[in-house]
Formats: sequence, structure tokens, C-alpha cells
Amino acid sequence: MAEGGAADLDTQRGEVAALLKTQLRKGDTWYLVDSHWFKQWKKYVGFDSWDKYQMGDQNVYPGPVDNSGVLKDGDVLAIKEHLIDELDYILVPTEGWNKLVSWYGLMEGQEPIARKCLSNTPPLTEYFLKDKYTEELNEDNPLGMKGEIARAYAELIKQLWAGKYSYVTPRPFKTQVGRFAPQFSGYQQQDSHELLAFLLDGLHEDLNRIRKKPYIQLKDANGRPDKVVAEEAWENHIKRNDSIIVDIFHGLFKSTLVCPVCAKVSVTFDPFCYLTLPLPMKKERTLEVYLVRLDPLAKPTQYKLTVPKVGYISDLCTSLSGLSGVPAEKMIVTDIYNHRFHRIFATNENLSSIMERDDIYVFEVAVNRVEDTDHVVIPVHLREKYKQSGYNHTSTPLFGQPFLIAHFC
Repeated sequence: MAEGGAADLDTQRGEVAALLKTQLRKGDTWYLVDSHWFKQWKKYVGFDSWDKYQMGDQNVYPGPVDNSGVLKDGDVLAIKEHLIDELDYILVPTEGWNKLVSWYGLMEGQEPIARKCLSNTPPLTEYFLKDKYTEELNEDNPLGMKGEIARAYAELIKQLWAGKYSYVTPRPFKTQVGRFAPQFSGYQQQDSHELLAFLLDGLHEDLNRIRKKPYIQLKDANGRPDKVVAEEAWENHIKRNDSIIVDIFHGLFKSTLVCPVCAKVSVTFDPFCYLTLPLPMKKERTLEVYLVRLDPLAKPTQYKLTVPKVGYISDLCTSLSGLSGVPAEKMIVTDIYNHRFHRIFATNENLSSIMERDDIYVFEVAVNRVEDTDHVVIPVHLREKYKQSGYNHTSTPLFGQPFLIAHFC
């Protein structure tokens, strides 16, 4: 039995692995688990083959289920914004959540984060799933693609929402797109906005309800109210363009021009299908690190730091110094993997070199790493030496946690 009367580790690993393969279904309730806690649990139970050596190691015991990493500071009921599935959190079904809590408990003061699975069927998806598109296919439109893009897209949507597949390969859809837009026929990286623009335009023309487009004489605003001019512009637009794409995506831009000579004002309303907007960029990121102090009896302490997204390792040290009291110039930042130093960072390296999955250990050293030139810091690894039975050679696997020592030159 594992700690706390829980099922043995092999049983835990097998049961949770099976439950994680459960398909999301409409109406089911799943729970969020902080990815950092879940990563620690995976190490403890040897979930992945590369974690087998740590299986059952009390140094990696995860403790109670802790979702503080996905909660807003000081609020156990509010979740952070812009969280990413599999990176910030893991979704587990109700049975999996109940098992984890029964084995390890839940961090005091926290509440389960439950999410009900809803069917994501906006109007366009529902339109294709219910085969409404077949009634509006316009195979004779010279600007369209004989309905081929609409059919291929419909088939792709049906595969995505069939609930039978864990993944879908959109090869037939890509083939049709490549037929009518050769720039997308290869396997090079393409601009997603260009593909979206082509797809929306292609679907619109393939599904245009207007079979014969009339000629329309445009009129000037001539001082008429904007509401009247806008309604007239929209009516003119749908006389030539009327499809599910127009219903959902199209709108009108208002343009106002003033003649610098005669000061005449011209107001027009022009149709658009999409808007290009900049995505907001977060200027900071959160990192979790372990501080290893000089005192050999002190256990490594975990800290959660807020650092500039485009900052340097020195910014990490400064942030950690403010929380721990250890001078930043007496810190060395490392990445430890498989009982060895995978990397020792220089202070002028970019923080972008640290990945979310990295185990970052910051060591307090006895010397000022900037000013002290009389000492050199040496990394030390621990190896266990034993002779394998039945063989004539000796094995020396790594074990424990590596450390740093300052040696006088």
C-alpha cells in the first residue's frame, strides 16, 4: 500500500492511465488538476518509463492535490485566465478525481474545479452536421468551386464530432484545398489567416443562395442618416451575396472621407468578412523553482516567481532574492534531470531558454559569483558503484541530487 492507505503505486498508475483515455462526452463532469502537482504524482508512481527510477521515492511524494497553480492569488474560487490544456492543467474524469483525492486528499481550503462538457456546436457546425448545406450547394457559381470545398469541409466536421476518433487526419480536406489554392498544396508552413480567408470565401461562394447576381447602381450618402445608408448598403450586399457565411461572419465598415479642398463629406459602408486584430501579449510569466541553501540540513524550498517574459536569468535571481533573502549574486541557476545537471545557466541567458517542464534548482553558493575570482564552482554528481552479478563489469548509476561546491583556485 502507498502512503496514507492509498492503493499501491502500480494500481494507481494503471487505474488513472485507463481513466485518462476516457472520451469526453456531452453532459459529463471532468475536473481540473494542476499540471505541476500531476507531474509530481507521475514521478511518484512511475507513470512514464523515464520516471521509474523515482517510483515510491518519498522525496517526490506529491502530497495533497494542490491546484494553487491554476487559481488566482488569494482566491480559491477563481481560476487564472489564459490557461492552456495539458500545459497548465490536466483534465480528469470524475472517477479519476475521486480516486486521487481519496489517495492523497485535497489541499486545505481548496474546492474541486469541476467543468461540465458541453457540445461546441455554433451555427456553422450545426449547419453542416445536420446536412443543411446540401440544400444550398451552388455548383454553378463561376466564383465557387463546384461545391467541393463545402463537401470536404462538411465531411471533416462530421469526423470531428462523430465521437469515434481520438484524432482526425484531414487529408481529403487538404487535398481539395490544394486543388483550388495551389499555395496550400505542399507541406510547408502556411499562414493561418490566409487559409481562413480562402476557406470562408470558398464556403461562401459554394453555398451562395443567389444564383443570378443583379447589377446594382451604388448611391452616394448625400447627407442621409447613417442608419439609412447602412441599411441600403447591406440590402445591396445580400442581393449578390447570401449564404450561411454572410449570415454569421459578414458585417459593414463605415468609412468617412473629407475633401481637403471643398470639405465635402463622403460616407460609405463596405462589407467585410473578418477583422485582423492583434493578440494581447502577456509581459510576464510564472516560474516554479527550488532554492537549495548552503545549510546542508535545510530542505530545498519551492518558490513561485513572477518574471519578465523576455527577461534574463539575472531577473529570476533578483525575484528569488526578494522572496528568500539570499543575495542574487550568490545564486546559480540550474536545470536538473535524471540526477545530473542538465544545464547550468549564465546570468545573461534569456529566460525563454527555461521550458515549463524543466525542473529548475537555484543553489546558494558561499562566494560572490561575479566579483570573486579566487574560487571556482564545481558541479558534483553522486554515483553508486556495484558489480553486476553474472557480469565482469561494474555499474555506476547516478543517484540522489547533484550539488555545487566552491573550490579555492
